[in-house]
Amino acid sequence: MRTLARWCCRHWIATIVGWLAIVVVLVGIHGAVGSAYTDKFTLPNTDSFDALHLLQHANPKTSGETDQLVISVDHGKVTDPVVRARAEKLFGQVAKTKYVAEVISPYTPRTAKQIAPGGRVAFADVVFTNAANNQKVTASDASHFDKVITSASGNGVHFNAEGNIAEAGNPQNSDSSLFIGFIAAAIVLFLAFGSFTAMLLPLLAAGVSLGAGTAV
Repeated sequence: MRTLARWCCRHWIATIVGWLAIVVVLVGIHGAVGSAYTDKFTLPNTDSFDALHLLQHANPKTSGETDQLVISVDHGKVTDPVVRARAEKLFGQVAKTKYVAEVISPYTPRTAKQIAPGGRVAFADVVFTNAANNQKVTASDASHFDKVITSASGNGVHFNAEGNIAEAGNPQNSDSSLFIGFIAAAIVLFLAFGSFTAMLLPLLAAGVSLGAGTAV
């Protein structure tokens, strides 16, 4: 390792170019092969696994992933009749999408706490079937799920999806969060090291590692 480290220091340009080339190749392969969301939870002899196993036997239809369908308004409240009618229509559309078991509306006495105190934001739970765990939810399936929800937005009413499957269908959201995280890390590292070069090196190494790991 000492020999490799010495060579990398002496040939730092070639090292950086090599790192970036590897990431580009891996990302290219990832794009060609495609990706799929899967959540196979297998940790036997743990409380969480036992609880999931019990749920799968007691109510297998609704023992899969749970995402949130978020409703927000620029003006008025989510309980306004027009907004509620649009939301409930969307709930019906989402319930018909692949792998969805049910949509738990916030417009019932039992689920009223899913509406924020100010009435401007609410969420509905989208419960997926156990098949969403045991089978691969393709990127196309996840993207369709996300688009069904977001395409219903308009006229001051916004619908968004949050959760693992929604994130798989709309990776741009996670990319923006990642960018904000890198900016925050850069500020902290610059204050700690007092040098732009010293700040850049760990960020570059982290970026290469994250990019390669995600692609793999």
